[in-house]
Amino acid sequence: MTTPPPPREPGPPPAGEAELSATDQAESLLRTIPIGFAGSVLPAMLLAWELRERAPGALLATWFGAILVAHGLRLGVWYAARDELHAGRDGARWLRWLRLSVFALGLVWAMLPLLPARASAFDELLVAAVIAAVCGAGAAQQSSDATSSLLFMLPPALSSTMRLFLSGDATLQPIGALALLYYGYLALAGQRTESSFVGLSRLRARAAHQSLHDALTGLPNRLALNLRLHDALARARRAGTQVAVGYIDLDGFKEVNDRHGHAAGDTLLRELAARWSAQQRASELIARLGGDEFVVVIEELDPAQAAAQLGAVFSRIHEAGTAPVALAGGASAQVGMTLGVARYPLDATEPDRLLRVADASMYQLKQHKATRDNWWQFGISDAADAPERELPPYGADAAAVLVEHAAWTARINADYAQTLAHERRGDAGAGVEAAQATRHDALDDEQLEQLRLLVAPDTTREALQQGARQLGTLHCLAGVSGSSLARASVTYRTMLADALGGARLSASRRWQLLRIIDARAHDALQAEFAAAEDVTQAYMQTLSRPRPDAGTRWSDASQREIDFIAALPGIVAVALIRPDRAGELVVERSAAHDGEAQLSALFARGRLPSLDPQTRNGHSATADAWRTLQTQRVGDWAHDAQVATWRDAGVALHVRAEVAVPFGGRDARAIGVLTLFGEQHGQFATSWMRQWAVGLQRRFEAIWTQCHAPPGAAVLSQEQARALHGQLFGGGLEMHGQPIVALRGRRTVGIEALARLRMPDGQLLEPAAFLPSLGEVELDRLFRLGLEQALAALSAADVDLSINLPASTLLGSDCTELIADALRRHGVAPRRLTLELMEAQAFDSQAHGAAVERLRALGVQLAMDDLGTGYSSIERLADLHFDSIKIDQALIARLYDAPLQTVTLTGTLVQLGAELGQSVVVEGVADPAMIEVAAVFGADQVQGYAICPPLPLPAMRDWVESHRDVADADGAGGPLRTYAGALAYHWRYVHMNSGHHPQTAETCALHAFLLAHGLADSEPAAWHAAVHRADGDTDGASRRLLAWLAGEVSASRDAPRDTRT
Repeated sequence: MTTPPPPREPGPPPAGEAELSATDQAESLLRTIPIGFAGSVLPAMLLAWELRERAPGALLATWFGAILVAHGLRLGVWYAARDELHAGRDGARWLRWLRLSVFALGLVWAMLPLLPARASAFDELLVAAVIAAVCGAGAAQQSSDATSSLLFMLPPALSSTMRLFLSGDATLQPIGALALLYYGYLALAGQRTESSFVGLSRLRARAAHQSLHDALTGLPNRLALNLRLHDALARARRAGTQVAVGYIDLDGFKEVNDRHGHAAGDTLLRELAARWSAQQRASELIARLGGDEFVVVIEELDPAQAAAQLGAVFSRIHEAGTAPVALAGGASAQVGMTLGVARYPLDATEPDRLLRVADASMYQLKQHKATRDNWWQFGISDAADAPERELPPYGADAAAVLVEHAAWTARINADYAQTLAHERRGDAGAGVEAAQATRHDALDDEQLEQLRLLVAPDTTREALQQGARQLGTLHCLAGVSGSSLARASVTYRTMLADALGGARLSASRRWQLLRIIDARAHDALQAEFAAAEDVTQAYMQTLSRPRPDAGTRWSDASQREIDFIAALPGIVAVALIRPDRAGELVVERSAAHDGEAQLSALFARGRLPSLDPQTRNGHSATADAWRTLQTQRVGDWAHDAQVATWRDAGVALHVRAEVAVPFGGRDARAIGVLTLFGEQHGQFATSWMRQWAVGLQRRFEAIWTQCHAPPGAAVLSQEQARALHGQLFGGGLEMHGQPIVALRGRRTVGIEALARLRMPDGQLLEPAAFLPSLGEVELDRLFRLGLEQALAALSAADVDLSINLPASTLLGSDCTELIADALRRHGVAPRRLTLELMEAQAFDSQAHGAAVERLRALGVQLAMDDLGTGYSSIERLADLHFDSIKIDQALIARLYDAPLQTVTLTGTLVQLGAELGQSVVVEGVADPAMIEVAAVFGADQVQGYAICPPLPLPAMRDWVESHRDVADADGAGGPLRTYAGALAYHWRYVHMNSGHHPQTAETCALHAFLLAHGLADSEPAAWHAAVHRADGDTDGASRRLLAWLAGEVSASRDAPRDTRT
C-alpha cells in the first residue's frame, strides 16, 4: 500500500506580494522621472548662474554637465523600464536600477557645496537652502521607496551640513544642526510613507487575488477561468494553435465526505490543488468551479500533435489527483477522476460552448465509469447526450424542468436562506439588538417568499419582478446595499452550482436548470436594483424639488411638504409638532398613508409628547429632539421603552420605526419637530437615511425662514384649527374697521376693514389667533366673506373702504370679476375701494404684476401694505403705479426702543413715496409723538390707536360721523410738541437740506421747542445754535444734538402700543 504524502498548503498565496510591491514602487518612482528632470535641471541652471562670480566656471560647467548626465541615465531607465513595469515584469530588478540612478543624482548634488571658492555667509545659506529644497522635493517624489529617498538625500545632506559646520561661522553652525534635524525628519517621514504605500499595495494585491481565486483551494475561480479562456482563444486564433478545455469531476469524493466528514473533504481538495499548482506550466490553468468540479485549460497545442501533448498533460494531472491524501488522525483518502475534453476549434469556438461540450463529455464518460477504457475522452461520442437547446426561463418548457427537480431547488433555497440569515447576523451573536434581530426576521421571511417565487414552475416574469421590486424596496429601507445584493446573488449561484454538481443529472439537464434559474435570478436582481433606485430617488426628490415661493403661508408650505413625505415608500405617517402658547406640544400638521383617523388615535388626549422630562411622555423621540435639537430615532417600535405610551396605537398603524427631526431658526432655537413613522424596523438608522434626515432638517429650516408665520402667531393643534375654521366660516366672522385720517385737512378719508372672529362664548379673537392656520383656499374664502360684510356695512357712508387682498385671491383667474360683481351688488364705485397688497406679494413675480394691472383697469385704488418689511425694487414700485403706500406699523412701533433708526427709516420711506407721487400712510401711530413724526416728514395720512381703535363696522360708521376733525387734536401741525417730533424735524433738515437748516436759529421751530421746555441756556441749545452757524464743528454739534434728542425720546416712553393686525 502506498503511503500518502503529508498534506500541503493550497496554491500560492497572492503570488509574490514582495515582487508586486516592488513593481508598484518602481512604477511610482518611474512616473517622477520626467517631472523630476524639469524640477532639478531648472534650479541647477539658475544656481549656476548665481554662483558664476564666486565659483570657477569650469567647475560649474562640469557640475551642471554631471546633472544632465545623471538625468540622462534616469531617462534611459525610464524608457527601458516603462513597458515591462506596466506588464508587471521584473519589478525588483528595475527598482534596483532606479535606486542606482537616483543615488547618482544625489552624488552630483553633493558636489554643489564644494563649488564656491569664496563663499560669503549668504552664499552658504543659499546653497544650503537649495540643497534642503531639492532634498525635500526629492523625498516627496521618492516617497513610495524610503531607500531611494535616502540614497538621493544622504550625499547632498552630508555635504551641505558638513560645509555649514566647518564654516566657523557662529550663525551658520546652528543652522547646520537644524538642517540635520530636517533631513532626519525627511528620512523618518519617508519610511512611514513607504510603509503605508507597501501596505496598500499588498492589500490591493490580496484583494485582486481573492477576486480571482477560490477561497478554499487557492486555485483560480470561475471569473479567472473566463478571463483566461477568452484570452487563450484570442491567442490561438492569432497563432493558429488549438486550445483544450477539460471538465474534471472527482469520483468517490462524496464517499470521502460521508465517511470522514466535510473537513476531510476540504483537506483533500486543498491537497489536490497544491499538487496541481506545483506542476502547472505557463500554458496551463486549473480552476475550481465549486464542489468537486474543476476545469483545465491547455494552450499552445500543435494541431498535428494535440492528442499526444494532451495525453502527457492528462497523465500528469491524473497521477497527482489520484495519489492518496493523508487526513487527520492517520487516515487517508483516495479519489478517482473523470475528464471530458472539448477542443478549440474542433468542438466549439466560443468559451461557453466549449465548457458545455466538456461538461457533457465528462457526464457521458461518468455514466459509463464501470466499463470505460480511459478516464478521459474527447467531445461527445453519442449525439443523444448532446446538450439540449436552451429553454426560455418562463413558460411550459421551463415549468416542466422545474417540476422535475422541485425537490432539489427547494433544498437549495432552504440552504441559501439559512446561509443568508447567518451572514446577516454576522458577528453580532447573542448580543444582537432586538431591532436588528426583528428586522432580520422580516427580511428572511420576505427572502424565502421571493426564493419560492423564483423557482415556482408557473412564475411569470411580471410576477417575479413585482415580488423583487417589493423585496428591493424592503432591502433599500433596511439599508441593504446594492453590493450586498450582488454578493448574495453570486452566493446563490455558487451554491446552486455546487448542489447541482453533486446531483445525478445529465450535463445538459444540469445546464438547462442552471440557465433557467440564472435568467430568473438576473431579472429579479435587476428589478431589486430598480426598486432601490426608485426609493432613493423618491426620498431625494423631497430635498431637491423647488422650495415654496417667498411669501407662501407657512400653513400651506408645511402641509404640502408633509403630504409629499407621507407618500414616500415606507412612510406610515408624518406629524409636524410644535409647542403652543402654554408650552404644550401639539400636532400642528399631519398626513398619513391611510388617512388621519388612525394617526389621531396615536396622538389622542394623554398621548402627546411632553417637554417636561419628569413626566411619563417626557422622553419620547419628539420631546428629546426638541430639547437637544438633535435628530432622535426609534429603531424597534415593538420593544423600545420610549414608545410605551404609543405602542398599541402604533402597532395598529403598522409602525415599526420612528425618527424625530428638529428644525430651528436663525437663533439656533427649536421651531418644531418633524416626526416620521416608518413601516420597517430600523428604517431611519441606515447611513443614507441619516443623510436624508439632515437634508430634511435643512430644508424645513429654509422653508421656515421663507414662509414662517408672523411673530406672535399662535401655534394651534389640528383639532383647534378645525374648530376655528368651522366657527369662522359658520357665521363667526365679524368685520371691524379702523379710520385712516388725513394730516392735511384733518378729516377721516377711509376705513380699513379688519377681520375678527366671534367665538360661541362671546370672546372676540384677533387675527393673530386664527389667520396663521389658514391656507390659501381659506384666505380666499375669508376675503370674499369680509368684502361682502364691509361693503354692506359701509356702502351708504361717505367714506372709502380699504381691505387686504390675499396673494392667492390676487392670482385667481376670477379675482377682478368677483370684486367687480361685489361692487355692483352694493352700488359702490370702484374708486372708493382700496385693495391693500403686501409688499412681498406685490413684487413676487410677473404674474402678480399682471394681476395688479387688471385691478387697476377695473378702477379700484391700490395700496402697498406694510412697506418696509420686504425687499422691494424701487423701479418696480414705480412701474406698478400704486395710489398709496402704507408704512408697516412695526417701524413706528420701535420709536422708543430705537428712536434714531425709526426716524431714519420712516423719513426715508415717506420721502420715497413723495418722490414717486404716491400718498403715504403711516400705520400704527399709538400716541401724539408718532403722529407728529409722521406730520414732520410730510406723510399724508395716519392710522392707529392714537386716532381710534378698531370698532365693529356699524360703530365705526357712527364714529366717522362724529369725528370729522380729529388730526389737529392729536398733535399734527403747529409748533413742535414732542421730543420725537423734534428729533424728526432736526433729522429731516440735516439729511434733506445738505446738512443745514434753511432758516436762522431764532426762527427755527426747534429753537422754539427748546425754549418751551426751559432749555434756552442748555448744552442742547448751544449745539442747536452751532448747527445754524456756517463756521465751527457743525457736523459734530448736529450728531450730539441728534443723540440727545434720541435719548430724550427713549426716556419719554409712556404711550400704549398699537395692537392692530
